[in-house]
Amino acid sequence: MAFNVQGCSISIELNDLPQDFYFAWYPPYVPRLFNENTVFFDYINQIGNQKGQSVLITARHHPGESMSSFFLEGLCGFLKSADSSSLLSKYNFIVVPFVNIDGVKEGMHRTSYDGIDYNFAWFKHDVYRINQIKDFIKDKDVALYFDIHGDEVSKINYLYYTGKKIRSVKSLLIDLQIRNKIAIFHRGKYKYILKVFLKKHKLISGIKNTVEYIEHNKGCAGFVYELSAHTTSPEECRIQGENLGRAIEKHFSS
Repeated sequence: MAFNVQGCSISIELNDLPQDFYFAWYPPYVPRLFNENTVFFDYINQIGNQKGQSVLITARHHPGESMSSFFLEGLCGFLKSADSSSLLSKYNFIVVPFVNIDGVKEGMHRTSYDGIDYNFAWFKHDVYRINQIKDFIKDKDVALYFDIHGDEVSKINYLYYTGKKIRSVKSLLIDLQIRNKIAIFHRGKYKYILKVFLKKHKLISGIKNTVEYIEHNKGCAGFVYELSAHTTSPEECRIQGENLGRAIEKHFSS
């Protein structure tokens, strides 16, 4: 095996390797692993008091961002522990571990097999998997939403928000920032302008993302949590997920 790096391109020469050989830019994570490591797996899972307010957690809108699955493993591990009993007695966690599960199974990176970016499909009406989630949460009182992603470029983990509901969860964000040492910022106008440019040139398929849909339809604070592929190991992703659970528990008990 030989690596040749020139400028921004990388070429890899392989010799005498088994026929079943795969490259992964980050350790893969398939649905079977989630089932084995968390004891439960449905397309949509509920943990806690199903009559209480809900916390919605989604991951793998982009199938290749497997760091989000390690993160959910840590979060669900906390939710199953004795430490979360008081939290789950009042609140219901709705967890969708593989939003684009068909894309995960097909080995896609950012879209479904038919080219749909699920992160920008929530304002559409013809995406079966997204409609499943919409129908499920239609009558749910969602108090908080986190959409977990992976970032191929950033060297840091960060959380960003788009709406105006941040004041209601300011203490949670401060606690989470201390626990996980993440950056937190508002997605400013420059980001929106950039997305308009990218959509115009057909580099992305939409502008309004999942968080904007949830905030608009559920009236709750929503956040995108981005995990750096460069600097955050699977075990660190698990710890970050566990810490999110602890921060939510502290927020709701205060």
